[in-house]
Amino acid sequence: MEADNQDSDIDVKNNLKSTNGDFNMDTPNDKVDRLDNQANEIVERERDKKLIARLFSNSKLVRRTMEHEDTLAKIEFDFREKAFTMARDVHLQTIQETFNDFLVKGKTNIRAERQQFFNEKVTTLRREKQNTVEKFIEDIEKAWSKLDSITIEKLKQKEQQRIELMMDRFYSTFDNMEDEFMKILEENVKA
Repeated sequence: MEADNQDSDIDVKNNLKSTNGDFNMDTPNDKVDRLDNQANEIVERERDKKLIARLFSNSKLVRRTMEHEDTLAKIEFDFREKAFTMARDVHLQTIQETFNDFLVKGKTNIRAERQQFFNEKVTTLRREKQNTVEKFIEDIEKAWSKLDSITIEKLKQKEQQRIELMMDRFYSTFDNMEDEFMKILEENVKA
């Protein structure tokens, strides 16, 4: 009986020990099969004890021995159950840490790519904005210089009002578009 306990202690230690410092990562089915086999052995021993008890029911020594073995079997079973639970907990924590690490690294890469994308878009927008403003100013200056060539005062005033309205609309539209773009950027940055 003592040799069986030592063997089971060695089995448990071997199951929990690993060459690289991590716990043994047997599949859950392997561990369940081992525990099932051990439980079957205990059940077989219990049947044997009951048979012996029936044959030698008058012997107090046999009864005490069987009670002691029963107690030891229960202690061993509880120990193995706790060891299995601890091994499962360690395995689950390892899996959780692995996925958390993967998630953090993945989010970091995605956020870096998103930031680069937004920076490129903002730079492109600024260049296009500058080109558009320069072209608009050029067009307005040409239109304004043509005002001097108009001799009819009423027509000159109407053309000046039209140019001023174009300027107001251009800058208003331009500002609205820039505000909308910034809102889109802020929405995506918060996501």
